[in-house]
Amino acid sequence: MLHGQPLAGKSTAAKNIIKVLKKNNLKSEIVKSVHTRHKKSGNLFNKDFVDEDIKETKAEKDEAYSNLCDIAKKLLKQGIIPVLDATFHKKHRRE
Repeated sequence: MLHGQPLAGKSTAAKNIIKVLKKNNLKSEIVKSVHTRHKKSGNLFNKDFVDEDIKETKAEKDEAYSNLCDIAKKLLKQGIIPVLDATFHKKHRRE
């Protein structure tokens, strides 16, 4: 699991991890949180997309991170190593 601030290099690190795993003949896949969130505003830089004081945003983020973990579990069952690439700002979402 890679977590940190936006634009901190998580995606670059994830790609490098995948390269190493593939060189060692290990199946792996990057799972990004941005693929599990579908905010109606569609703008990643909109305050409503990140402000968890907004009830709908918090609920959407909770659902998106839950979906991210579900995808990771499914991949593991298939023998694929998931590399989670997300900010995971809240500790409860990393546990």
